[in-house]
Amino acid sequence: MSSRPSDTSPPGTGYWLRFGARVLDHAANAEGKVTGLGEPFERGTEAPSVAYVRPLHGGFEWKAAIRDLSPVDETGGAR
Repeated sequence: MSSRPSDTSPPGTGYWLRFGARVLDHAANAEGKVTGLGEPFERGTEAPSVAYVRPLHGGFEWKAAIRDLSPVDETGGAR
């Protein structure tokens, strides 16, 4: 994956943080895919502080602090 910013990454977040990104939530010790960024009522120029993550094989999504997330490559290894 490229180290340049993504057009779908919110300002102030890592280039890897985007809809559909595979992530590891260190606080929950769980892996999933990003389904949403920020609180629905947050609008403006401030970077989001939370992401919504859904388990890889389905299930209920959870709210994770962005500071607790790290990218996972498609082979399952953390980067």
